[in-house]
Amino acid sequence: MKGGNIHSRETLDRAYAGRDWRAYGSVLGGCIAHGAPGPILDVGAGLGFFLEVCSRWGVSAVGLEGSEYAIRKAKERWPAVDIRAHDLSEPWPFDDETFSVALFNQTIEHLEPKIAAWSLKEALCVLLPGVS
Repeated sequence: MKGGNIHSRETLDRAYAGRDWRAYGSVLGGCIAHGAPGPILDVGAGLGFFLEVCSRWGVSAVGLEGSEYAIRKAKERWPAVDIRAHDLSEPWPFDDETFSVALFNQTIEHLEPKIAAWSLKEALCVLLPGVS
């Protein structure tokens, strides 16, 4: 993420050590319990474990990630994940009113304030009407 916090391979591997997709089942449960039906956007998808749990449970989800290493690792582990390289300081590559949930799990606190504010604005644009 230009202007954001791109984690090194070592930082990502350390942060996700000992985890797999099962560690994110409760996050998916929260999205389902508190969100509306429809596709989920995972902003700052990291190694893609949340996207993997969504895929395994048949829930439509797309991830944005700034680390090419993280994207590669996610696709090597579970090729069905929809994880895309994106610089969060740039306009998001989605039409307005596309997603039911925009998830910032362990993401927003790592962004520079200006990029965090921009990302929240972009998230509001891509959420379905009546979702906030």
